[in-house]
Amino acid sequence: MSSLSAGSALLVCDDDVFSRSFTNYIQADGIVIHRVRASELIKGITTRQTDCVVIDISARSVDADLLMLAATRCLFRMIPCLLISGQTRAEVKPFGAVVRAADVICKHDRLADIAARVRMWVASSRVDRQVSAAAIERNVQAGLQPAFA
Repeated sequence: MSSLSAGSALLVCDDDVFSRSFTNYIQADGIVIHRVRASELIKGITTRQTDCVVIDISARSVDADLLMLAATRCLFRMIPCLLISGQTRAEVKPFGAVVRAADVICKHDRLADIAARVRMWVASSRVDRQVSAAAIERNVQAGLQPAFA
């Protein structure tokens, strides 16, 4: 699968070992990982054509304000926001529900399982955007104006 057709994800994580391992593993599937600092996350969500955002909630520079803003921007742009943590899914899932994250992932799961979850969300995001674009195009051809125009 080429990187053009497979998709991309933003990753905020200050764990270098995990970030390198995860990036190397998932890039074999053609998914491009853009590792960004927490301070660059909101700009990255807004300006990059990304299919998924993965945020390590245990990163030192990630706070509740950033998480809420990032999750809101992701919802608005129809991009899944995934939270990753060293804690178990059961411990983080209630917090994920509060910030409306698409999924919660445990860093201690097998790398293959983590990559499978991210691949699924990247593919889902790409399909959702293609369906939305096709619906907008049909409406424009029918002479209807988008509600947000």
